[in-house]
Amino acid sequence: MQNKGGRQLASSPPTTGKITRYKAGDTLISNIRPYFKKIWYAPFEGTCSGDVIVFRANDPSNAPYLHACLRQDSFFDYVMQGAKGTKMPRGDKKQMMEFKVASSCSAEDLILLDSVIKQRSDNDSEITKLQKLRDTLLPKLMSGEIDVSKIDLTQLTNNHLADC
Repeated sequence: MQNKGGRQLASSPPTTGKITRYKAGDTLISNIRPYFKKIWYAPFEGTCSGDVIVFRANDPSNAPYLHACLRQDSFFDYVMQGAKGTKMPRGDKKQMMEFKVASSCSAEDLILLDSVIKQRSDNDSEITKLQKLRDTLLPKLMSGEIDVSKIDLTQLTNNHLADC
């Protein structure tokens, strides 16, 4: 999804064209219209369209660092400088590989980056669950199938949180 908004599942698996495999810890970037800044850190393995570029750190422990480097706006600006095409520009893969980053990251920073990525992934999962819940409940509320008018909101508290 654009603006670094994660990924969207394909509505149906592709029947033609190239399919690319990715592993947990890979960073996936859409190569069509790089200015949309479509990037995702894979928490598991899977497949993606051939129009998606899969970046894999040589050392898996550096995967969060690689993702952080590629997630920068400066990376997408750099890619657009070498993009080919006007209506549907595509990034130049060779140019992407020449994007300059520091060769290493401290162990403390790697731990922090990994934590941030995991939190973002957890948040994305929670958002997906909440969207499904909304999409299930809202039509039932709107149609009157579910009636919440008799619920006493004064009895709904977060007292259960005090025990944490």
